[in-house]
Amino acid sequence: MSSWMNNLEPAPADALLGLMLAARADERPQKVDLSVGIYKDSQGTTPVLKAVKAAERNLFETQPTKAYESPQGNLAYCENVGQMILGTQEDRHVVFATPGGSGALFVGMRLARTMSPGARVFLSD
Repeated sequence: MSSWMNNLEPAPADALLGLMLAARADERPQKVDLSVGIYKDSQGTTPVLKAVKAAERNLFETQPTKAYESPQGNLAYCENVGQMILGTQEDRHVVFATPGGSGALFVGMRLARTMSPGARVFLSD
């Protein structure tokens, strides 16, 4: 059975994950693991900063719901971003909100290129 999924190839090994594994395997006590960019104390734990605790407390006290967003993200946000960029040309854009940095955006753009090699993608700066 033919499918557009047949064009997908396995992703290459994650370089950052490789660095993290190498740092964990390194037994030198003076090593500094900068792979993820998070602070660790001398015991190797990552403390939760006071500012983060305050932000989490604020979210806990003020958030209106625990409902899941759609797989696309907050639909009102996505719609407003699309209209801000392309106006009323609603049939000419797809907007996704992704948590966790640019990794999800990279995967999405690779998928878009595989599915539609001639598609134009606009990225903000």
